[in-house]
Amino acid sequence: MKINRLYILCIALFAIILTACDPGVKYNKVVQNDSDFDITVYIFPESKVGDGSFYKYDSIRINNHTEESIYEVSGLGQTFEYDDCSTYADSIFARVTGNDTLDIEFDLNDKSQWVFSILDESFKDGGLCECRVIITNEMIK
Repeated sequence: MKINRLYILCIALFAIILTACDPGVKYNKVVQNDSDFDITVYIFPESKVGDGSFYKYDSIRINNHTEESIYEVSGLGQTFEYDDCSTYADSIFARVTGNDTLDIEFDLNDKSQWVFSILDESFKDGGLCECRVIITNEMIK
């Protein structure tokens, strides 16, 4: 009887340890405004319930020479799940704040414009990662 209880206890502890080994990941989408202009980023979340709800706001003002995280999600997973820098929204665009004559010639919906980085790796490919886009004066005409 004692051996069976010990055997069952060992199997239960082993199962608990295995389920606790899922890696955690935190992902951010960051817009870095290196221009001399304040910009506003407008986000139209996906119409379906889901990933679009992780956007912090529907519009975010980003002052010149600052950066803002516009999307955050954390949970179980691995960093490589975010390396394609998907938009997770119907549309994202930016405008120069308070100036109708200047346009930002940059498509924030184009995944290839975002740069993926792993900032901190943890167990089993988990960790902190981000996709970042940098807006400069050259992109504003």
